[in-house]
Amino acid sequence: MIQEAMQILKSLGLPAAQQSERSALTVLALAGLERGAKWRTAQRPLMGTVDILRFMRSQCGKEYRLNSRESIRRQALQRFEDARIAERNPDDPLRAVHSRNTVYRLTEKAVAVVRDHGTAQFSASLASYRDWIDSFQRRLRAAVIQKFGPRFAPGANLLYLGDTAAKSLVMDEPALAGLGDRKSTRLNSSHLGI
Repeated sequence: MIQEAMQILKSLGLPAAQQSERSALTVLALAGLERGAKWRTAQRPLMGTVDILRFMRSQCGKEYRLNSRESIRRQALQRFEDARIAERNPDDPLRAVHSRNTVYRLTEKAVAVVRDHGTAQFSASLASYRDWIDSFQRRLRAAVIQKFGPRFAPGANLLYLGDTAAKSLVMDEPALAGLGDRKSTRLNSSHLGI
C-alpha cells in the first residue's frame, strides 16, 4: 500500500522529494486508510502531526520519533498544502501553523483521486484534480497582478510573468531587451548619504 501511495503522489505531480515513504505514509494517515483497507474507503479525518505519527506506528509499523513532527510538517504537509492535496486548519483557518492544535485533512479533489486509485475512474479523477489546480493557479496569478502590483508597485509595467509549468505566460520581449541597453549606475556610499 505504501508503494501505491507513492505512485499516487507521483501521479498528483509532486516532485521526487515528496514521493518518499514518509510522504506516502502521511497520505495514508490523512486518508484514514488502516492496514488492509480498500482505497475506495478513504476518508478526510482532521489529523494533527502527532495523530499522523501514531497512525504510522499503529497501522504501518513505522516508528518515527516525536521530534519528527516538524519534518513531517515541512517536508510533507506543507508541500501537500502547496499542491492543494491537503488543507490546514479547515475547522479554524486563523489558527497558527505552529499551534499544537493545528490539523490537516485531504482536499475533496485529492481524496477523490485516492478513492479511485486502481479503478477505471482514476484517470478522470486525476484530470479533474489537475483542472482544479490549473484554475486555482490562474486565480492566484490574477490576484498577484490585480492586488500585489497596484499595492506594492504602483505604476509599474508587467514585463514577464511565468511559472514552472507554463513557463512564459506574459513576456514583453522588446521592453525586456531594452533594459539591457541602459547604462547601469553603481550604488556607492554617496548614494546612501553615508
